[in-house]
Order: sequence, then C-alpha cells, then structure tokens
Amino acid sequence: MKRTSWQALCGIAFLLVALHDLEEAVTAPAFLRAWLGGFEVELPRGRTVPMVAELDALLAWATLLAGVLLLRASRERAAGWGTFAACALQVFLIVNLLPHAVPAVLRRAYVPGLATSLAHVPLAVVFLRRARRDARIGRRGLAWAGAAGAVTYPLVLAALYVLGHFSLAALAAAGAL
Repeated sequence: MKRTSWQALCGIAFLLVALHDLEEAVTAPAFLRAWLGGFEVELPRGRTVPMVAELDALLAWATLLAGVLLLRASRERAAGWGTFAACALQVFLIVNLLPHAVPAVLRRAYVPGLATSLAHVPLAVVFLRRARRDARIGRRGLAWAGAAGAVTYPLVLAALYVLGHFSLAALAAAGAL
C-alpha cells in the first residue's frame, strides 16, 4: 500500500488512543470517587489534589507518548524502531482490554474506557497485519514487539503513573497548581 495509507492508519490509531484516554478522563472521576471517596494526594507547597488528578496526568502522558510513537512510525519509509514501537503499542492496547472487560463482566456494569478498549482490538489487528504485509516488520520482529507490548504492560502503566505524579508535583512546586 501507499505510504499515505500507512500514515492514515497511524493517524487513526492515534485518534483511537486519544478517544480512549478521553473516555477514561470523562467517565473515571465518578467511578473513582465512589471507590476512593475523597482521597487526596498531597503535593509540594501544601497543595492537595484529588486522586483523579493523577489519573488525568497519567492519561495526558499516555496520549502524548503514544502520539510520538505513532508519528515516528508514520514517518518511516522502511522498517525501523518507530514501527516496532507502534506494533508493541498495538499489542499493549489489546492487553489493555483485560482490565476493562474483566471488571465489566464481573460487575455487570460499564467500566471507564470499556467502549474504546473494545474498539482497539480490531484496529490493532488491522494495524499489525498491515505492518507485516507492507514488510515494515518481519515475523520475528512482530513476535518481539508482541512480547514487548504484553510483558511491559504493568511496567508501562506504573511508569506512566509515576510520570504523572511527579509532573503534578513539579507543577505544585513551581506554584502552577
């Protein structure tokens, strides 16, 4: 396929990530308030923010970093680290369905992010198949990207949480919060 088709697919993948993060940002506060109550996080200079603010910071970083990876992949003319990282991201997003779907089934109720998590699966399959078909990633590279996306899932979420927390702390220390 043409390079523009690959670029369009990367753009669609980013839009779905952004939509997923927006869905969580909009629907999670009420869900978390019911679960965590009025739990607040203390930041430098005596500032406190609701726990939901850390989720918002995490989601902002997740959207930004996914955008950087997908932009890099969209600009590659041949196989490269951007495509590898974008393929790992797609597997990561397939794995991300589990913490949305399992609680939804157990609770028999909506869980924040469920709708777009379900939408990620077919897009991720199309993305991975296109990367493989266009020879942007080999069979072995795709296997490694899949393993990286699946195995690093909890580590990446923890790193995003820490990044979000310290971003809020830095803003509070600078007096911006």
